[in-house]
Amino acid sequence: MLNRLAIGGPAMNTLALASELSTQYEILLIAGQALPHEHTAEHLLKNYTGFKVQIIREFTRNVFLWKDYKAYRILKSIIQEFNPQIVHTHGSKPGVLGRWAAYRLKVPVIIHTYHGHVFHSYFSPIISKLIVWLERRLATYTDIIIAINKQLLNDLTTVYKITDPSSILLSPLGLDLAYYQQAAVHQTRNEVRAMLGLKNEDLAVVAIGRLVPVKQHSLFVRIAARFVKEHPSIPFKFLIVGDGPERDHLKLLAEKEGLKYSVGAEIKGESNLVFLLWRTDIPAILSAMEILLHTSLNEGTPVSILEAMAMGKPVVATAVGGIPELLNASGAGMVCDNEKELMENLLQLAGNSELSQSLGKKGKQFVENHMSISKQAAMLVERINAISI
Repeated sequence: MLNRLAIGGPAMNTLALASELSTQYEILLIAGQALPHEHTAEHLLKNYTGFKVQIIREFTRNVFLWKDYKAYRILKSIIQEFNPQIVHTHGSKPGVLGRWAAYRLKVPVIIHTYHGHVFHSYFSPIISKLIVWLERRLATYTDIIIAINKQLLNDLTTVYKITDPSSILLSPLGLDLAYYQQAAVHQTRNEVRAMLGLKNEDLAVVAIGRLVPVKQHSLFVRIAARFVKEHPSIPFKFLIVGDGPERDHLKLLAEKEGLKYSVGAEIKGESNLVFLLWRTDIPAILSAMEILLHTSLNEGTPVSILEAMAMGKPVVATAVGGIPELLNASGAGMVCDNEKELMENLLQLAGNSELSQSLGKKGKQFVENHMSISKQAAMLVERINAISI
């Protein structure tokens, strides 16, 4: 069960996991629709098969009591008809409505994966406290709670006291590595760069994610502006993949900072910043980049960072969520506490291609050795089999 079938980390991982598990289980994936500012992930259903999909329009990101109640009734009806032995939820809204419906219908095994959490940086302090209280209640009838990194496990058990460690399966996200290995077969790096309007000498820095406050793309824009002003001799180009309600604000910020920008599928004129909007060819885009710059305020394990690692690209990122754990273990990039460190590390990579290539190679090897979707699926199956159904 998934929040929305929209381009993003949770959808990528959930679809790949469902496909991997479909050889052992009959799977029905229930998901909400992509929001108006999002892009549907339905194209991924061509790559990930073996399971059925049912879309519920009533799933919404925000709290709307009438729609949420309607979604709950629909979910309960679907679960009743499908009669599963296991209900596995991903995301906040399915985690509440799906687990409650499964509990009321006495589904033998209830699983919830935290791809991150919304306990801070999303809502007001009062709403955040209410969410923590609700998650503690839901945990009492969840058989397996999955944390995708150690920091998230610590948040769930020690910081916010959602549940005790014995209830949690620490299971890092996995990637369908073949999906990324095949990217170079269809288009070469030079072809993708030409398509994007990048010159041979351009040093391309990319951010990937929804344009919402918690992703802090405003910091990305400010850094772009500073480099253009302070280091004009370095041919930096900054690209943002994704869309959302923050786009207009970010455009205004770029204008205020004196940045030339363009919106669309390629760099136009002398733009230093381009909003590429939503793309379905992320592996190809990453093949054309030099560095992934991730500036988020709150994360679980960002799939965009895993994707950059799979494509052999170095990462410079804020020290939030599971990012320090991932980058320190893999050696794939630099973890930064503030804007100054982000700037310094970008500058270091810009002037040292050997270091950049070394970090990229380490990241790629780490993903291939430790973060395949088959390993993630195997861990989950082992834990399920330990429960008497």
